[in-house]
Amino acid sequence: MGNGPGDVMDYWDVIYKHPKLIGGCIWEWADHTVLVDGMPRYGGDFDEITNDGNFCVDGLVFHDRSFKAGSLNAKAAYQYAHFELDGNKIRVTNRYDFTNLCEYTFKYESVVDGEIIDCGCFMLDIEPKETAEIGCVTVSECSLGAFVNCCLYDKTGYEVASAQLEMDTQCEGIYKSDELEVTETEHSFTANGENFRYTICKHTGRLVSIIKNGVEQLTAPVELTVMRAPTDNERNMVHRWYKHDGAWGVGFDRLFSKCYSCESHANTVTVEGSLSPVGRVPFFKYTIEYSFYKDGSVKVKLNGDVREDCVWLPRLGFEFRTPYDNDRFIYFGRGDGECYSDMKYHAKVGFFESDADSEYVNYAVPQEHGNHIETKLLEMHNGLRFESDKGFEFNASHYSADGLMRAKHIDELKKEDATIVRIDYKASGIGSNSCGPDLIEKYRLSEKEIRDFVFYIS
Repeated sequence: MGNGPGDVMDYWDVIYKHPKLIGGCIWEWADHTVLVDGMPRYGGDFDEITNDGNFCVDGLVFHDRSFKAGSLNAKAAYQYAHFELDGNKIRVTNRYDFTNLCEYTFKYESVVDGEIIDCGCFMLDIEPKETAEIGCVTVSECSLGAFVNCCLYDKTGYEVASAQLEMDTQCEGIYKSDELEVTETEHSFTANGENFRYTICKHTGRLVSIIKNGVEQLTAPVELTVMRAPTDNERNMVHRWYKHDGAWGVGFDRLFSKCYSCESHANTVTVEGSLSPVGRVPFFKYTIEYSFYKDGSVKVKLNGDVREDCVWLPRLGFEFRTPYDNDRFIYFGRGDGECYSDMKYHAKVGFFESDADSEYVNYAVPQEHGNHIETKLLEMHNGLRFESDKGFEFNASHYSADGLMRAKHIDELKKEDATIVRIDYKASGIGSNSCGPDLIEKYRLSEKEIRDFVFYIS
């Protein structure tokens, strides 16, 4: 339902592994809604006594039959060609029962740091259930990422199958050497340099100001948060996570951050703190190190421990409220549509351009949307730049998680006077727990030890 389904590929991996399995089904094809003045409505919106809420808004496609990320991810799982990379050989397997792949056009591109270094386009004569190999150019080193993108097209030019294969490479790391010493005042620590200034409040341990080229980049202090607007497939988790609508959950939507200490040494400010819902014991105790450099960058390093009996988290990361008009951006990560750890096979890593409004997805009930995984670089127009060696997840929106959660229909949403950027250690997957099994363990943010989540701001 809504944003999903996730983990479809996991089912098909099992189906292909065991010959006696014949598959399953997705329930169902299209969202069942009624349009009123252009807005989708659902059960209970017409004063009917008997209704099931939005439980029939459960299609693989939207009510107008347009695709959502879940549609494209299911297509990637169902496709009848399988691709693997072995050194500089692409191994293509025909999964059709009766059709030779010569009915299609095969195209590949070797892409390094967003640049195409090799490509090919030809017909493949591969009988059903057979495999063939094609040579391609690969590299051993890169800056951001190196991949071979494979596609099959039918006679009309429609893409019937695709995959992105990662090369076995060594990526260059981010290295900073010229440290910038931090200055201290009564209430804050400040790092000043040419055309930039960072300020950390000593009482809260938060970044409260980032000035770049004379312009303030924050409209509110940076917060460490775990909340996201629940998806339809998380309806069974809402009462465990949140206090919303009378639920008696942990209270991730009513979060407080306590600073135990905030100290500086040379170029680094170290913050010891914890996260806890109102009136509850802390569920996450953390250390954040902010290390400043003369080129105007700051290294952010998060370590922490989640309380052993705490429920798995929706997400964990930093929330930046930036000026509204800084909403355009480029990124190197999975795109161009939204993707999650268990709903990613339709999305390919590369350079993409977007903006906060384009990231919004019109689910009939507003919910979590617009996430991107495996991101190495995010640069906001006239704003902040984020980069990481290991990668991060991000989301850019004009809507707050709280606003999305409280709205029951699209036309109830109200934009914030800011562009909200999340830089996340991890977000849990989507799954299909609305009326299916629990989210698979490997896609939950259930780690109890968070170690060395590092990214740079500039």
